[in-house]
Amino acid sequence: LRGGGNLPSSLYKELNPNYIPPSPGRSPVPYENLGSVEAGGYYEQRIYCRESLPEVVMNYWSDLARTSPELFVVTLVCSNIFLLWQIPGCQRFLQRNFVCSRYNVKSGRLFSIILAALSHSEFWHLAANLLALLSLGPPVQRTLVSLWPPFAGAAVSSSASFLLWHGKGACMGRSGVTMALLAVF
Repeated sequence: LRGGGNLPSSLYKELNPNYIPPSPGRSPVPYENLGSVEAGGYYEQRIYCRESLPEVVMNYWSDLARTSPELFVVTLVCSNIFLLWQIPGCQRFLQRNFVCSRYNVKSGRLFSIILAALSHSEFWHLAANLLALLSLGPPVQRTLVSLWPPFAGAAVSSSASFLLWHGKGACMGRSGVTMALLAVF
């Protein structure tokens, strides 16, 4: 019943959503519920997994690099900048170059308008933007052929919008690019 692979046996069982446990004093009717044969309403599921989890992950990233180098590069760069934010010694450099603020723009660091779109200091912010990018990116890329112009345009326009509407503060993250991808999608 069980396929190949090195998965623990607990992964081969799942709750049957249609299982109705017998009421007290009543025995289950044969074939009434799929899963009523086993205690607790579980039924066996056939899983055929020929690859280990590290192989699945490596295959995903190599396929992404092959099919969409743009998405691969953006994902890799954003992830590495996130890791740099976790190092206290790098934070001042990142604040001056990878955060969009009036101070950085007035100081002549105009590139921070685009670089802020690659910068995420919180894991959940990065995870949400990467999930949106990897979900919306491939269909949008099939439509537009290249994602670099929309990425850059959305990064500049979202940062410029922030600077125009908010007098103080700073912004970073790829949420503006994510919204642009959603609009194109």
